[in-house]
Amino acid sequence: MILVLPLTRFLPERNIAADRASDDETGPARNYVLRAAFGLVGVLAFYVSLSGIWTFVGGVAAASAIGTETSSAILSIATVLGIAGSALATVLGARPSTRTNLLVGYVAMTLSVGLLTGMPGLLRFTVAALLFKFTWTFILPYIMSTLSGLDRSGRLVNLANIAIGGGFAIGPFMGGRLVESAGGYGTLIGVSAAGLVLSLALIMAAQPRRIVAPAVTTPVPQMAE
Repeated sequence: MILVLPLTRFLPERNIAADRASDDETGPARNYVLRAAFGLVGVLAFYVSLSGIWTFVGGVAAASAIGTETSSAILSIATVLGIAGSALATVLGARPSTRTNLLVGYVAMTLSVGLLTGMPGLLRFTVAALLFKFTWTFILPYIMSTLSGLDRSGRLVNLANIAIGGGFAIGPFMGGRLVESAGGYGTLIGVSAAGLVLSLALIMAAQPRRIVAPAVTTPVPQMAE
């Protein structure tokens, strides 16, 4: 962090995307507030879901008779795939579109949570863990870019960091309660999958409004009579 700190002087002084969105926005202010609220709750639901299930993924492996050394190796490899997920998001950018990438990422991440149901064997657990970590870091840049595109004052992204911290605190607490009360991981898996679906719906609803440029017409010269 100390080495890269000098690079902050190259960051733009203003949120150019937010300025442009603010200039082009024609809807009432309450639409902006509503989309901002959707985005923040979507971030909170995302982190509650992922931290809840990821905290106890080792317990899912143990309940499925997968050895500790084996599950630890799988989760270590998953961490590397997490780096690959964020790298892919960086390469793709907004291609083909933020909405499409969010939809594909959320669906794949929800599928990875579903693969943990029951008592997954070694292969199913491996696929679930690797896919979960890859999609987690793939989705996150698009979530944050959604909030950044909405941010008019510079405060929304700061509030998102609070939502992220809150999700990391609530997720394990909620997960522990669900595992304890249900005597297994099935309820936790179901709640986490539902939380991801909720987060997808909210983040999609929070997407900045697309501005369509007016068509430019070329005047036809009139013939002099």
